Amino acid sequence: MTQSYLPQAQRLQRDLGRQALDLMRDLEVLHAMQTAPASSTASPEEAVVANERARLEAICLGQAFATFQQLSADLSAGLDTTQELEAEVQHMLLQVQDCVGSSAAVSKETVYPLFDRLGSLHTSLSEELRLLVVRQRLYEEAVGMLGGFPSMLPPSVKPGAKPPPPNQWITKLALPSSLEQTAIIAIEATPASEEGTSPSLPEGFEFIPAPAELTPQHAVQLLQSVSLSGFCAASLASEASPSVRLVKPSLGFVKVQETGEVLGFASPDALTAFAKAPAAVLAAVDEAVLKQPLLAKLLGRSGLHPSLQTQVIQSMMTSLYRLQCVSLSCCCLSGRRRCPVWTSESRLRLPDADPLRREAH
Repeated sequence: MTQSYLPQAQRLQRDLGRQALDLMRDLEVLHAMQTAPASSTASPEEAVVANERARLEAICLGQAFATFQQLSADLSAGLDTTQELEAEVQHMLLQVQDCVGSSAAVSKETVYPLFDRLGSLHTSLSEELRLLVVRQRLYEEAVGMLGGFPSMLPPSVKPGAKPPPPNQWITKLALPSSLEQTAIIAIEATPASEEGTSPSLPEGFEFIPAPAELTPQHAVQLLQSVSLSGFCAASLASEASPSVRLVKPSLGFVKVQETGEVLGFASPDALTAFAKAPAAVLAAVDEAVLKQPLLAKLLGRSGLHPSLQTQVIQSMMTSLYRLQCVSLSCCCLSGRRRCPVWTSESRLRLPDADPLRREAH
């Protein structure tokens, strides 16, 4: 059974990793656009609009990145579960073989429990195969949702094809060249402190250094265990230019003892800014979420917006439904056109009671 499962799951895992790496590069480009000044042919107001368009697209791609990361983590857990189930199936088959052997008859009290366990393991493996199909469809749906709007990113052009006209908003910004951008990324990925040292943090915060050997694939996997969906708290809290930036695991992490959160940083400057005032940075992140509700779900801060909590919405809708039902029943039973307990201050109007029902009463 796992002969068909494992190759499909491993291929999906590679696709998820490739999409995550592509989105990481796109988010770096969008960050450069968020902080870029106006070009020589654009006004400051047009540059502000272009910056904001890049910021909103970064939130969209950040949500896609978090979705792919969650699918990848779930798929990894599924792969581990499948291997454990397969190993237990092989172990149970050996037990059955040892139990039966060359005997012509074996008591059912001995064999039936083994067969029941084998049946349960087979069912679990079948469920994992179904989940793989679900994960594949979720991945395809997530990929299909990327785009659908005028992107600020430079379009990818196939060899020999004519490049499409650039987005007009890109021309409003004075962007650095590709070589400059590559150098900036390399500098920002370099730890600010020397090896063996760590930034000075107040009590309640612990610095966790980065692993000695860190490959790009390992860095993407590390982001799955970072709070705020792998985004930099200090970059979100920046007063000058708040932006959605993925953390760079090579800079290390900080664990918040009170909440257990593990935070990463997009640049040495971001780590330095956080070390100076961690509580202020975390408070600024919450303020950024309140200003931009799209960040709430992305950063795991849905509690800051009651409208994003499913239980609260369900309770509000249920309460309103019960109130309407009680008021309509009151209108019908009393024969009045308007319920006496429904005041004009609510600014909600009920439909007139059915005249036929009123005459029947």
